Amino acid sequence: MNKQELKNRTKAFAVRVFRFLTTMETSKPVNVISNQLLKSSSSIAANYRSVCRGKSDADFLNKLKMVDEEADESLFWLEFINDLEIKCDETELHYLLKEANELVSIFSASIRTIKSKDSNPESESPKSQMFNPKSQIPAPPTGKPNPKFWAPGKAKSQIPGPKSQIPNPKS
Repeated sequence: MNKQELKNRTKAFAVRVFRFLTTMETSKPVNVISNQLLKSSSSIAANYRSVCRGKSDADFLNKLKMVDEEADESLFWLEFINDLEIKCDETELHYLLKEANELVSIFSASIRTIKSKDSNPESESPKSQMFNPKSQIPAPPTGKPNPKFWAPGKAKSQIPGPKSQIPNPKS
C-alpha cells in the first residue's frame, strides 16, 4: 500500500466513523464517547497527512507514533461501545473494529521497521529514497562518507574544496 492509498484509507475511516456516530443513541455519557471517538479517528487521517510531509527522519517517526496512538485510541473507543452494548449500527461497528485493528497493525509494524532500520546503520532511512519534485538535488547516498570530502582529523586546509582553491590576496 502506498502513501496515497493509506491517506485515502485513513480519511475514509474518519468519514465512516462520523457517519457511524449518527446511528448511535444519544445521551450525555454516549455523547462523551462519541466526541472522543470522532476526535481520535479524524486525528488519524489528519496526522497521517502530516507524516507524509515529515521534515526529517525523527519528525517522520514521531508523527507516525502519534498516528499509531490515535488509531489505538479509536480502537479502544470502538471496543468500549461494543462492550457497553450501546445501540448503534452493529454491522458498521464490526467493520470499524476490524479496520481500526488493521490500521493499528499497519502503523505499529511501520514503527517497528523504522526502529529496526535505525539500529542497523547500513539500512536506508525511511525518507532517504523519497523524491522531492521541487529539488533537482538527488537524495544523498547511504553508507560511509566519501573521504575526498570528509575526513576526521584532517585540518581544514587539507580538505579539498572551494576554500582551498581561492587564492589568498595577502600572499
